[in-house]
Amino acid sequence: MSIIVKKATSTQEINDLLNLRFEALVKSGRTPHQLYHYTKKISDSLDVYTSTRHLIAYENGTATATARLIEFNNTVKLMGLNFDFSEALRSVDGQSYFFDMLCFLESEWDNSVLFSEFLSFSALILHSEDISTLFFQCPKEFLSVLEKFQVTQIGEGEKSNHESLLVPCKLDIIRYYEEWSLKIKDQEILRFQESFYKSLFLPGEILIMQGERGGSAYLIEQGEVEILIEAQDAIKPIGVISEGNLVGEMAMVTGEKRTASVMAKTPTISLAFDRSPFMKLLEESPQRVIDIFRLFSKRISSANQRLAAKNG
Repeated sequence: MSIIVKKATSTQEINDLLNLRFEALVKSGRTPHQLYHYTKKISDSLDVYTSTRHLIAYENGTATATARLIEFNNTVKLMGLNFDFSEALRSVDGQSYFFDMLCFLESEWDNSVLFSEFLSFSALILHSEDISTLFFQCPKEFLSVLEKFQVTQIGEGEKSNHESLLVPCKLDIIRYYEEWSLKIKDQEILRFQESFYKSLFLPGEILIMQGERGGSAYLIEQGEVEILIEAQDAIKPIGVISEGNLVGEMAMVTGEKRTASVMAKTPTISLAFDRSPFMKLLEESPQRVIDIFRLFSKRISSANQRLAAKNG
């Protein structure tokens, strides 16, 4: 089942995440202070800060996970923390945030993958806002998925009040972003990252359907997708696109019909963006039109090179 992870900004999305937390409360049969006992709760703090960023995951239109980013310094007191972050905070230059209030319901995706993608998306959001550091408490069973982040453990894991072993961690957002962005082959698209959201696909799921109007595009972060063309009642694979590459961007910008389908060949994690917010960014910053022209120019040049090579 495909999953999207995005910032919760609309009234509907905020209602969905609140309902998700309430559903977790009902299913656990516990008090609000024990809200995330079975969902890897990280802290019990209330949403009382204006700088809070909320994230939500949808699986086929149903809210299945939520997390929160909260401005973090030595004047902010979060309930339910089993580690004193004050010394770590004093050693940080720049503004810091804390990643917490994580809640999962049942999903076909492993919770460790969702945890990783929530964290990755959080880093991209905060980097765009010039935030330098992200603190969090990581459930011990999720530590293995954090290798790609080069996270620093700043203390030993301790049992929380719901018996889950949590390890205090720090993520250097600037360093992570620098290393992550090096893998992106079409650097021009990073100028539009305010419009990005995460989209996860299992093998065999369709990202793009031939003949449909272009409404979205995808930057493949992890995995591979296969390009398929339907002709004469047969489906023919014509290529594979791997991580660091864009797919679907030309039809997304022009609004024309898709000339091919795109299917996940492996478990695939992408950054997606839709036509409407993308075009709004173009209107607000005409300078970005140049980036699109550069991107399209590269696409046409690459296509010409492949055609020349095929024709010998």
